[in-house]
Amino acid sequence: MNEQHPLQSFIDLVTFDQELVTLETEVKKLEHEVADAKGKFFQIEQSLEQAKQRVYDARKEVDHKELEMKELEAQRSATKERLENVKNAKEYQAVKSEAEKLKTQQSQLDEVLLGVWQKFEAAQKEQEVLAHDAEKKLAEQKDIQEKKQEKILEIKKVLEERSRARAEREKRVPADWLERYAMMRSRVTDPVVPILQNSCSACFWSVSNQDMLTLKRGALLQCKGCYRFLYIPKESAEQEKQV
Repeated sequence: MNEQHPLQSFIDLVTFDQELVTLETEVKKLEHEVADAKGKFFQIEQSLEQAKQRVYDARKEVDHKELEMKELEAQRSATKERLENVKNAKEYQAVKSEAEKLKTQQSQLDEVLLGVWQKFEAAQKEQEVLAHDAEKKLAEQKDIQEKKQEKILEIKKVLEERSRARAEREKRVPADWLERYAMMRSRVTDPVVPILQNSCSACFWSVSNQDMLTLKRGALLQCKGCYRFLYIPKESAEQEKQV
């Protein structure tokens, strides 16, 4: 069996790396989706806590107004007793005026108390509705997180296996090519591109006839326009042989 040409081994390594990049990109996408699901989960929990706080605050306000009402009731009762025991008209008029004032305050507080009770009941209803919807939404977001985490672990396992396999592929490529490839790979996502219609498929720099002949002999050349590594696709090479 004939040993594969170094240039073809190099192209195979590049293709292999592109597949790795695709997997790594998928992992990043899934991790972003997991983070998004966690964010939504937190928002739902926060909304529930805020609803509980509104119920608590509304109940506290009701209790406060109920206490005010009891205090007014006690004052009115005490004023009523005083009214029954007054000794002269002047005192009677003063106590009666105080009683009417307390009655007015009680009437006003009645309206306020009705309002705070309505606010409390509305907060309770809102919390109930939110809690009912939140249970389903929290379960959905948790399920999304778990499934995406499982997928991430699967892809990472494949990446580990392929990373080990990459070392074997590197052995078939000349060391100086690997060094130049690593440098270019750190700068662009597509460090190696095919020639299409005698031009670099990345920047469209026209490749000279001399460079085309050099490439056909299996040499590794860099584009003079963008410095990416160039190669002639198998299809193009086979078509030229048939002509």
